[in-house]
Amino acid sequence: MLTSDQYGQLLAAIAVITRQCHSPQDLLTTAEGQLAQLVGQAVDVRVSPQERDGPVVRCSATSALDAQSQELLELFTVHFRCLLVQAQYCERLVTEALRDPLTGLLNRRAFERDLNGALDGAVPSTLVILDIRQFKRINDTFGHFAGDAVLREFTRRVSGAMRSYDAIGRYGGEEFLVVLPGCDDLCTASQAERMRVSVSQDPMMIDDQLHPLTASFGAVCFRPEMNVTAEALIRIADDALYQAKRQGRNQTVVSPCKVYEMPLAAG
Repeated sequence: MLTSDQYGQLLAAIAVITRQCHSPQDLLTTAEGQLAQLVGQAVDVRVSPQERDGPVVRCSATSALDAQSQELLELFTVHFRCLLVQAQYCERLVTEALRDPLTGLLNRRAFERDLNGALDGAVPSTLVILDIRQFKRINDTFGHFAGDAVLREFTRRVSGAMRSYDAIGRYGGEEFLVVLPGCDDLCTASQAERMRVSVSQDPMMIDDQLHPLTASFGAVCFRPEMNVTAEALIRIADDALYQAKRQGRNQTVVSPCKVYEMPLAAG
């Protein structure tokens, strides 16, 4: 049976994990260290795939434990599993709040947060609007399951052509937004063209038939000193997008920041 000091050590270890960890992976990493301190030897903490009533947690020491250390390990495992279930639930809530369920991209609200972060940055950046060509026709002809497959494939192709620090979100329907940090006009044209080519270079199989997959791109560059609103940027990028459509689609139009008057942000 555990002493009061050992119970105190157990609770202190749980408190450290609760205070320091914010994700399931953080919990797992920290749990091994805390449990090793409790039982005096290295411990392996393993989490099996999710079951109906939550994950299966197994904690094992590298060598045999005395009765009290084994009891500490077993009690720790019970507490740790409860914390893990809670962390996974919170992570799922965050994902559902910030991510588009179909594509896994940032949703509109989350993307606007990233865009506002870019507006507050110290380097030039670019906003790009992407629109999949004839997406409504695909939905109407082949059904919504085919349309969903197109959205996922489009997401895969565009994301594969982006830099690791670019941000992409689904704006709504077949429209997507991308922020390119550190991009001026020349960089924007190059980056947007790379994404456009990635989307269009290969046809996509839809209902056992190959169909072209293309998109139009409208972009606008902005600099920190402009004090521009996110709403104004989206409007200007949208105008560039429609210009790309009018010019024949499957192309990029960049609106240089020097050619128009940018509305000032309120305040």
